[in-house]
Amino acid sequence: MLYRLGALVLMILMATATLQAQPAAGTDADHADTESTHGVCGTDLLQGVDFNQALARTAQLRPAEYARIMAGSKNSARLLGVNLVDVPIGTRKDFITYDYVQSTFMTIQSVLTYKGKYFRLWVDVQDTARITLDITLTMARALDSVTGATSRNPEKGILENDQEVFGMPPVNRYSDDYVTDFVFYDVRDGFAGNGAVLGFFSPNDQSDPSTVPFSNGLNLLYIDSKEGLQGGTKGLLGTIAHEYQHLIHYARKQNSITFLNEGCSEVASILNGYSDRRDAGYLNNPNVPLFRWTRNTSQAANLLADYTRAMTWVHYLSEQFGEQFLYQFAGAKRDSMARVDEALKAIGRTDITWQPIFKNFAAALYVQSNTADPQYRFKFRLVGSSSTRAKATAWTGPNVPDTNISVKLEPFGISYYTFSKPEGIVKLNFSSSANIAVMAILYKNANTTPSEIREVDPIAPMVFGDTATYDRVTIAVLNMTNRQQTPVWRVAVEQPVSGVGTETELANNGFGISTIFPHPLSTAGTLQFHTTGNDPVTVELFDMQGERVQQILSNQSLPSGQHQATLHTSALAAGTYLLRLRQGGRTAVRQVIVGQ
Repeated sequence: MLYRLGALVLMILMATATLQAQPAAGTDADHADTESTHGVCGTDLLQGVDFNQALARTAQLRPAEYARIMAGSKNSARLLGVNLVDVPIGTRKDFITYDYVQSTFMTIQSVLTYKGKYFRLWVDVQDTARITLDITLTMARALDSVTGATSRNPEKGILENDQEVFGMPPVNRYSDDYVTDFVFYDVRDGFAGNGAVLGFFSPNDQSDPSTVPFSNGLNLLYIDSKEGLQGGTKGLLGTIAHEYQHLIHYARKQNSITFLNEGCSEVASILNGYSDRRDAGYLNNPNVPLFRWTRNTSQAANLLADYTRAMTWVHYLSEQFGEQFLYQFAGAKRDSMARVDEALKAIGRTDITWQPIFKNFAAALYVQSNTADPQYRFKFRLVGSSSTRAKATAWTGPNVPDTNISVKLEPFGISYYTFSKPEGIVKLNFSSSANIAVMAILYKNANTTPSEIREVDPIAPMVFGDTATYDRVTIAVLNMTNRQQTPVWRVAVEQPVSGVGTETELANNGFGISTIFPHPLSTAGTLQFHTTGNDPVTVELFDMQGERVQQILSNQSLPSGQHQATLHTSALAAGTYLLRLRQGGRTAVRQVIVGQ
């Protein structure tokens, strides 16, 4: 519930702010689906900063600021301490903040513009014309009681939604409560290029100001009041939800790796209905180190891509395993992929580990459709259009290369390859047993939803059906380790073996023999076939006189779908044979040639 503003609030806000024309909350202009392509969080940029050196630089470059900071550390009145509970609207207070441009500290003189039950809003006195009364009330309402239409609970505020998913923030040093202060000012971020710090959390503020002079000693979040409003108040609220998760994360796991911490914060924005970021930066180049994090502000493009990758991975996990998983994930002791397994174990999911999850994730990045299997899709899609998917190297028709292919896979990197209308049988044969995985995504006709998704063994030859079976084949090659690998494989396309029999192959709901590889056969080969229904399956090999020379399967129960079996032909004379597949009343026959 909103807490009523007194007359003093209105007088101060209206006296200190020139009310500009702002879109009313809920209008299209205010809540348009604007992509925040440039926004980053400044929390991680503080990693590695020598704050004592920054304090020394402050003494050199800003002596008056330095004197004010040092005097305040010896005077608890600067903090107002427990009296913050009772301070009236309009109170002015200095906050110490970090200047990313000069690598110094600076003070922001702010005015208290709103008090909620669990939060206070402070605005730089030089910025009250931008953070107007309308914007202040919109933020207060979202923090307290109402979030976006796609929120996990639109009838709850950001603070409550984040707490229910990720946990509680630290207890305040001086007031023994969970109240969080938000200060709005124009963050000096020093970004070169297309990037801007929209907000940050500084762990310094959790320290005792009497021993750490640049600490504010509060649960404090810094929100940019200039760049943050470029996407309207929706973008501002997404930043608030993001930064509040960082505060909670600090309370639960202080040494969390940046990739997973930022991923949780991105999901916090999504869960509150304020998602603006798209995942194109990751889909355009999925073969990068999964846990990479860029701290160089001159490499804004890489940093923004890191955000999209972290968001996409944690968002996929949250949709697959729910909010209980996210809670355990945020506080887990381990990092990297082991963190996934720790969180799964904590919620009782001992039936699955990160390896199959990562494989399914790779397929989902390409599929991006409403496939019936939820492990290969996103419920809330992060892409900008329905046609956006992971970028693949593509070949069409006769242009499929008959050659070796190699790719340097980055740690947990993924590379995609698509074969469209190959005019024959696509055969892949990996030359090493490196720790990789391969997912096959198979399409029939011009369908945008795959007809089949399955993992294939990179150690054994892979054979995919001709154009009568699949119109498009996409494989995702995954690095399953945290080190670089360079798998090599051969791609070849052969014309399919001609079929002979009482029924056109694959005409009856996908029943039939799809491929025989290699062909002609010498000592052994691989047969792939499709079955439908529950009737037992028999596969036999006959010579041209009708004598059965090999029983491959005999009345075996198989689920509907694609299967493979081995043909052993080393004991057979060279010549032509007939391979027969039977199931129920259906039969398919294909010629097989055994060479010398």
